[in-house]
Amino acid sequence: MKRVKFLGLATWMIEHLSFGVKNEALAGDLVEEIQLGRSAAWLWRQVSITIAIGASKAVREVAVPILFAATWSMLYPM
Repeated sequence: MKRVKFLGLATWMIEHLSFGVKNEALAGDLVEEIQLGRSAAWLWRQVSITIAIGASKAVREVAVPILFAATWSMLYPM
């Protein structure tokens, strides 16, 4: 039962915390790997890497507009 709980939490995290990317296929692949005998530590490593990659992509998308806005805000009063 404990295995089912952490597997459900891991798939929920991948599907909801990956910053807009649809990762149902990845979640299904991870479930299959767990059923084949992978450890819980392996699963959480994959989940954290997936979330980190999604977060870095989201930051890269908004970094340039934020930098432009901050620079323009400092230069405008001059």
